[in-house]
Amino acid sequence: MEEYNDILSKVKELKRPVTEKNIFSIGGRGHYENPISDILAFFIDPKEEHGFGELFLRSLFETTGRDKLLLELAEPPRREQFTDEGNRIDLIVEGEKWVLVIENKIRHQAINPFKDYDDFINDKYNEKDNKVFILLTIKDEVAPKNWLSVTYSKFVERIKNNIGFHLLSANNNKWLVILREFILNIESEYGENNMDSERIKFVKSNYAKIQEIKDMLGEYIEYMREKGLEVINSVSGKNDIAFSKQQDWGEKGTALRLISKDWGKGTNITLLLGRDGFFRIQFYVYEIPDEEINNLKGHIDQDKYKEYWVESKTVRCFGFFDRNTEDEIFSEIDDLAKKLNAYFSSHEAET
Repeated sequence: MEEYNDILSKVKELKRPVTEKNIFSIGGRGHYENPISDILAFFIDPKEEHGFGELFLRSLFETTGRDKLLLELAEPPRREQFTDEGNRIDLIVEGEKWVLVIENKIRHQAINPFKDYDDFINDKYNEKDNKVFILLTIKDEVAPKNWLSVTYSKFVERIKNNIGFHLLSANNNKWLVILREFILNIESEYGENNMDSERIKFVKSNYAKIQEIKDMLGEYIEYMREKGLEVINSVSGKNDIAFSKQQDWGEKGTALRLISKDWGKGTNITLLLGRDGFFRIQFYVYEIPDEEINNLKGHIDQDKYKEYWVESKTVRCFGFFDRNTEDEIFSEIDDLAKKLNAYFSSHEAET
């Protein structure tokens, strides 16, 4: 076991630092391509009120080696430009003698109709001396023919290198804050997809043992799942009344939703296998109208489950029973299954 403990200790040392939240990520939509493209179009336009001038446009061109172009725009950037075949180009930026085309990819692969984009741009802007096609991505991807691949990490690095003057001269701190939040959001995206060399080396050197630990974790989760279902089946006196659903609750751990067919749609006892080694039970009773709440609560030990909340209007939720031993947890699942069986039996009798 000592060799496994050594690996687990090293994993803690190499744990990725927690990403700072930003205004774009709070709502869970920070990775959506359309709003990111909208913000990109705003900052790329030197004439917009942000006051950063050519910062974005120059930084983007510098990543491609095309920074000698005159960066004055002929008109504002255009979003979602339809081609003759009905496809949409993310962003078009037009100068007097050049046109820049950007296909923005955050969490999706580049499987767009690039040939159609090429044909449309070459036809519509045939008088332009320079046509620059950029595939802007979180992960480094091979760009299609005639396109240049640029990663957000290189783009952001260039912005940071060029921003110094604007930090001193900015008249509106609001746009500095928004720019910082935008960069934080992008960095959180490619940070999640990057793995530093030390972590890569560690995994490569310990791959077999890490896989063994992963297998053990799977066996442990399966044991807890089967034991929980066994308890519910035993309470009901039936062999196949119980089933489960497994969910990843991120930093909290793995949630096992234990369900009995006798409880109707959705109702479940949720056993959370916490990452800290503790267990938590909370449960959800579905499709309970307001007039049934007192009856339901009468079947619940409210000294144990002091927290009560409502989800989706008719889902009654109870928590929390926290323990660190399996015996206490399975004993509580047994007791709770009996109480839910009693409630649903009485409810069916009344109806």
